[in-house]
Amino acid sequence: MVAAAKALAERSGVPVYHLQTTEAMIELQLGVGRLEAVGFAAELKAITNTWYQERYRDGPLWGTPPPGL
Repeated sequence: MVAAAKALAERSGVPVYHLQTTEAMIELQLGVGRLEAVGFAAELKAITNTWYQERYRDGPLWGTPPPGL
């Protein structure tokens, strides 16, 4: 997760001021506005879900989406 967040930040030119993780969450303080931060989080979720599903052949890393999505 940390490596993915750092790589995404580097590729997109987003400054990371704080990064902390636990087994259940990641906390980031980014040097961008709220809208850009939401976009960053959405992209990080997509990247890590894809990696997890391909590596472990299991459901999504970030939970099962609601029916119909």
